Amino acid sequence: MKKKLIFFLLFCSSIMSFSFAETVNIATWNIRINIKNDSIAGNIWGNRSRAIVDMVLFYDFDFMGVQEDYEKELNELNEKLPDYKRVGFPNHENGFLGSFNTIFYKKGRFAIVDSGMFYLSPEEDKPTLGWNAKYIRSCSWARFKEIGKKKYYLVFNTHTDYAGGESERESTKLLIKKINLLSKKSDIVLLMGDLNFNQRGEGYRILNNSEVIKDAYDLTLLKMANNGTFNKFDPNHVSNDRVDHIFVSPQVSVRKYGILTESYWYENSQRLPSDHYPVFIQIDNDVKKSYKSKRK
Repeated sequence: MKKKLIFFLLFCSSIMSFSFAETVNIATWNIRINIKNDSIAGNIWGNRSRAIVDMVLFYDFDFMGVQEDYEKELNELNEKLPDYKRVGFPNHENGFLGSFNTIFYKKGRFAIVDSGMFYLSPEEDKPTLGWNAKYIRSCSWARFKEIGKKKYYLVFNTHTDYAGGESERESTKLLIKKINLLSKKSDIVLLMGDLNFNQRGEGYRILNNSEVIKDAYDLTLLKMANNGTFNKFDPNHVSNDRVDHIFVSPQVSVRKYGILTESYWYENSQRLPSDHYPVFIQIDNDVKKSYKSKRK
């Protein structure tokens, strides 16, 4: 009887510990560049941005990596999200200030320790085309400390090229190389972005078969993923291709994973905030004790 009581108390203790563990909400979202043709088609940035802000606040994102993000639109989002700061670095596309691969973060919970960027190219410190890529691509990264705690997050946000082949293969190898170079043993690593390859692609296999990160989709049983992540601004578009991803350190406990398919209405027409759905995960901020990191 005493053994049963002890087992019951231990079980209850473990359940309570899980229930009250602090969580971190993370999202990646290609918010779609603001262009005239989209507005003509009814996908007006002013309407889309309001829907984006509503979703950020409703799901209470702690970190959000965005792609196709330009300075004017970023400033507008930041004005509507006063509890967030952002870090990102412009991708100098053909001599012009390009997208930033911005990481939004809650300023009351996290502080930046270090940050930087690199190009997905053999010349990673210069704005050059990478291998057979069609566009110059880059990756922003930042190390965050959770305020008041000894918890660190190393976050990478990128938008890889769609050309495939050598560019896909070498860009993902470079991402793994950078994770190994920049990460410390205490870091929870997050790699997110519009990677332009699905879960069957060569680039995906390179990332998911590495020892440093795993697809969050595979690390939880609680999933809400009834569609792919690219929607073409069409609420009726159906796919099973996940081209937007969040990878995490293997020691991370992922509570839930979702592809968020919310829409809004404009002039009696159902509309989407972007031509990509955001990917959302929730993780515990305590890592699995059984995992032995090989990082220094």
